[in-house]
Amino acid sequence: MRSNLRCVTEWRWSVEAALERVSPLVLDVAERLEREGVGGRALFGAQLVVEELVSNVVRHGYHGDAQQRVDVSLRMDEDRLELEIVDRAPAYDPLTKAPLPDIGASLERRALGGLGVHLAKRYADELRYERRNGENRLFARLAAT
Repeated sequence: MRSNLRCVTEWRWSVEAALERVSPLVLDVAERLEREGVGGRALFGAQLVVEELVSNVVRHGYHGDAQQRVDVSLRMDEDRLELEIVDRAPAYDPLTKAPLPDIGASLERRALGGLGVHLAKRYADELRYERRNGENRLFARLAAT
């Protein structure tokens, strides 16, 4: 994604595609954003997007194959946050292919899947997918305030 974002701060991570690596990644994202003064909805939204989308890659893209990696970058300026999540799993667009959750159904009757993507869409101002050069790329833009 080409960005017009005037970058003040940028971070990059490359983590093993293992569920036990997701929580430490999310905590590191949160700590760095908090140090930059990000809080409230922006902080929660960034954590949610990273946790849900990276977990989906680990579970559904790589099927728990910890030999694989997921790359995450976060760019920030005074107004917004931009996240990019990149993996080399088979092509899959969770924004259009993930099942739509029945949020009106009781927990006992609700089908598994789709809720994380649904929540990520609710917190991100923009969320989009690209398949480029053998990589899945998910982009999220959130307000920083």
